Amino acid sequence: MGYLTDIVALGIQTIAPFLTKPAGDVRKEFSLPCNVSAHRATTDAGPISFKLYRPATPPGPLPVFLNIHGGGYVMGCPDQDDHICRYLANRACCAVVNINYDTAPQARYPTAPEQCFSLARWLSLNGDQLDLDPARLAVGGHSAGGALAAGVALRAAQDEAFQIIGLIVDYAILDLAADPRTKHRRLPRPLITPFLSRIFTDSYIPDRSKRLDPLASPLFATDMTLLPPTLIITAELDTLRDEGDAFAGRLRDDGLLFEHVIVPGVDHFFTHTGPVPQARLALDAMIRLLDHVFKA
Repeated sequence: MGYLTDIVALGIQTIAPFLTKPAGDVRKEFSLPCNVSAHRATTDAGPISFKLYRPATPPGPLPVFLNIHGGGYVMGCPDQDDHICRYLANRACCAVVNINYDTAPQARYPTAPEQCFSLARWLSLNGDQLDLDPARLAVGGHSAGGALAAGVALRAAQDEAFQIIGLIVDYAILDLAADPRTKHRRLPRPLITPFLSRIFTDSYIPDRSKRLDPLASPLFATDMTLLPPTLIITAELDTLRDEGDAFAGRLRDDGLLFEHVIVPGVDHFFTHTGPVPQARLALDAMIRLLDHVFKA
């Protein structure tokens, strides 16, 4: 079964650029002018490439937001978040680092979380070389990237490796241990189906015993009390909504929740497919979190 799963995952990779391409009206609305440059960092997890987005008129050393794209740990298409990176860079007046991490089945768990953490640590140590302010480093992501972002923040806090001052978790996959068939389907044909979930999860982390690891399933972290102010975004009709809501509840109980935004009437990936008003609702919530932590 593992071999067949990987074959399907590889097939999905070949069409990923078409599957992850944002809608034209979304790109037009949020793709603000930026200075964009390509970089490659030498880290403990090996060389990692990323794009750096700066607002058109940067005011000196900029705070940094590490953006981690989604794609079920299989589709490696960081450019799908180009419009998000441009919008956040301009509206939050920050630099946005858009990581290109390795995906499954070529690179299985824990490669992706190791790479994301290592690049965050590299930015904390070397960001000044790029005219960035390492003391103001936030992290966030979308779908699988949201889980990876939460993992970065959890590990940074627990290891006391460096400080993450803000976290964005956007319609994330936070529980890889649950049978996908048990997740609440709110639509007859949701974007995240049990079949697609199994392909992604089995390809990314075939060892079921590791699916409860907090870096794989942040919902099962035993201690979240050291996390920074956190924004949780869930989509009302998303199959993954319940785990996002549960994560928000735990953070609220610990006094760490900055905001929990439930975007009405949309399914997974709406920040890329629209409609534009709902996408703006989510992106503007991200701006509020970044303004809060960068200007504190």
